[in-house]
Amino acid sequence: MYSNCDTKCIDYKAERNKRMRKKVVSLFTALVVFASLLQFSTAQAAEPVAIGLTDFDLPKRSSQERWMNYYGQNEGDGDRQVKVKMDGLLASGSEEAIVRYTVEQKLYYGPTTALCQIDPVGPLSGRLTFSNGSTEQMITIPIADDDKTECTEYYLITLEPETANAEVDPYESDSAVLYVFDDEPTVISFTHESSMKDPLWDLREVDGGESKRPVNNYYALGHQKGIVVLGDLSSKVSADIVYKDCGCTYGEDYIVKTSQFEFQPIHFDKSVDYSTTEIDPFFDHESPLSPFKSYRQYFEVYNDSHPEAVESFRMQLKNVKNAKLGKHQTAYVSITDTDGDYFTFGYDGVTLLYGDKNLSNIVLRISRTSSDKAASVRIRIAEDTRDLINDEFEAIPGIDYEAFEDQVLMFAPGETRKELTIQSLPTFSPAPAPNIWAPKSFHIELIEPSDGYTVRSHLLVNIMRPYNLVS
Repeated sequence: MYSNCDTKCIDYKAERNKRMRKKVVSLFTALVVFASLLQFSTAQAAEPVAIGLTDFDLPKRSSQERWMNYYGQNEGDGDRQVKVKMDGLLASGSEEAIVRYTVEQKLYYGPTTALCQIDPVGPLSGRLTFSNGSTEQMITIPIADDDKTECTEYYLITLEPETANAEVDPYESDSAVLYVFDDEPTVISFTHESSMKDPLWDLREVDGGESKRPVNNYYALGHQKGIVVLGDLSSKVSADIVYKDCGCTYGEDYIVKTSQFEFQPIHFDKSVDYSTTEIDPFFDHESPLSPFKSYRQYFEVYNDSHPEAVESFRMQLKNVKNAKLGKHQTAYVSITDTDGDYFTFGYDGVTLLYGDKNLSNIVLRISRTSSDKAASVRIRIAEDTRDLINDEFEAIPGIDYEAFEDQVLMFAPGETRKELTIQSLPTFSPAPAPNIWAPKSFHIELIEPSDGYTVRSHLLVNIMRPYNLVS
């Protein structure tokens, strides 16, 4: 048995050990908390800072499905300064964050390519370095104030991070388009030269005048054929359109919907905050929309019921107000009859055929309207003589699809349809710019039909980009 003294000593030792254990636990807890705080602090320091373009003349408007930020510039205003800003601070006072920028001129394609007279400008690129003591940098874009009447110029500005501590928001501030509005005397013109043999519009008799050669209308910087206004766009422009029969008969083969062209003014003022107004000089001047008009707004083709030769009429610009007449003052329109026997692509009048990179075959159907005798027609890839497809979007044989050889299709008596297969390839030529969704396209045409036959249409084949290849 223990004495009272021994019991007290044992109790004292137990109490002392208990206090020591508490101190050890408290110290361990403190170390864990400190380590957690240190880890949190380190994690916080590793967060990248946001760097982006700023001070847009018109930022993205998601409610209006606007896909881009806009800067505006009149040609005579000198070089354009674009501000790039870093939001927040870097973890270390000696740390630097770096982004790369690219400024790329976007050239026109299609019928306005030569008419626009824009001199190509090489891409501009560089690095911008930010620190806690330097949170704003400038990109200087040289603007040449020349004396040529031109279309509006477009430049795509993009940012991308170079160091891990820099972050660029791809949805808000990584890119913008700069519009440079021309200030030379205004000119109005048809988009290119034409003749009865090589008309501006080559139409079929059906559906009020359907184009024999379809075009895509959703590529940026791609005007279709028609009347275009160049130079200073800040005044209302009008012109009379005079029609003259060249084998056609007005009232029987076609009717006129309007004999006047009008262009509403577009004016950019750098002192205006367009984000707070309903005025939008950028959307109003999106190149597929303005100042181009479809031929269907000018005239309508009648579909009569008797076979006839190809007919033509001429359009001429006269009595121009607030502009000068440009290089091409007349345009010819041809109408191909569809009442006799003809060859066509058998898609019930559809002239856009969609393939898919995820599908291997594109099936072409060629048909004819009568089968009482043998007949033939040649099929081939059509040369893009009008630059209706931008080179960046043109499908490349051997890369986007198997090369297709010209060949003559022989139809036996009683045979009305043939099928040919073009194989799309798993390789795919690169997209023209990041985040652009668009198919690659090419034309196919029928030529040299047998006696007694005509050709009704061409075919535009669009090879769709799978979403996992959109970069």
